[in-house]
Amino acid sequence: MFSRGVCRCALVAALLATGAVGQARAQAVPPPQQAAQPAPPAPATAAPPAPLFRVILKDGTALVSYGEFTRVGDRVVFSMPLDSPRGERLQLVNLNTSVVNWQRTDK
Repeated sequence: MFSRGVCRCALVAALLATGAVGQARAQAVPPPQQAAQPAPPAPATAAPPAPLFRVILKDGTALVSYGEFTRVGDRVVFSMPLDSPRGERLQLVNLNTSVVNWQRTDK
């Protein structure tokens, strides 16, 4: 049916086409890269100061409030830091407004 020359040409053309496709695929695949280096750590910035306020009682005792205190009816409610001014551990405090020296507290 086909002559040997035609078969050989078809075979060579098929091999060249296959080799060209394989070579094109090899070029399309990027070479392996080195392991990505982790980004250097960001410089530590100082934390903003904690929002500390004072609640001064009529007997002269000053209590520290982490964040602003609030008046609810005849009560004063605030969070008091237990161990450090960063507010890692807080205690909820609930006092009667009659024990607070408002003139000194509101300064």
